[in-house]
Amino acid sequence: MHSGGVLAAAAALTILCLQPAEAADRTSPATQPATWTGSYIGAFLGRAWGDVDLRTDAGAFIPNTSYFTAPENIASINRNGSGSLSLDEVVGGVQIGTSLQSGQFVFGLEADFGSFSIGGAKGVTGFTYPVFVPPADYTMRASMSTDWLVTGRARLGWTPQPNLLLYATGGIAVTNLRVSNTFSDTATSQGVGGSSASETTVGWTLGAGGELALSRNWSVKAEYLYLDFGSVTTKGSAFCGPAVAAICTGLGFVPSPYTSSADLSAHIARVGLNYKF
Repeated sequence: MHSGGVLAAAAALTILCLQPAEAADRTSPATQPATWTGSYIGAFLGRAWGDVDLRTDAGAFIPNTSYFTAPENIASINRNGSGSLSLDEVVGGVQIGTSLQSGQFVFGLEADFGSFSIGGAKGVTGFTYPVFVPPADYTMRASMSTDWLVTGRARLGWTPQPNLLLYATGGIAVTNLRVSNTFSDTATSQGVGGSSASETTVGWTLGAGGELALSRNWSVKAEYLYLDFGSVTTKGSAFCGPAVAAICTGLGFVPSPYTSSADLSAHIARVGLNYKF
């Protein structure tokens, strides 16, 4: 998580922790929260930082039959289509939940839905093959993207003051992760390739936060979530272009595997406003 996000989340939680005593002095008993028990709806706004491990695999060299004709070419494609991506975007959405208080402890369930539009790519344009006769260039790209995020979490909290709830939270996280790749070259064989995959991925999330009751019905919160979605892979191949595919087949060439995968984890720091029924 970027240092700015950590500082922002820490500052928000610090404000929440410093306010209870002062708020208790200013707030009349009529507006103090009677209990955290109840259901609520709300909205949130924050920032997401995505950590992506993007990997491309052009297969293994098979002498006299592999389309890429040399292990150096395969290594070049793998290197240019792989690497780490650090991405960040503004996120926002809505949440709904319910809580039950017993003494100073609060147990709850919460679900939220919001934007989660992060994406990035690795690739090159007009990169010269290390070994190709006659010399030729290739262009390739591997990319990933997401649009939305749903989480379903339990919350376990403690109230050091009647109007302040500190909590840990964890559960499932769901997003649609898309991975795609493309390939072409300027060789006489007019190589082309590419594929794409889109998968609704169920991962997990853990985090912590603080919520400050402003009245019997309204509260504000600040929280941090870590999310992990695992990996999605797209599997395709690269081969001679349609105009010369029959010639390549006659020479004994076979399509070379051409796959890309993205391993996604993310951090979210956000603030929200809730209305309790």
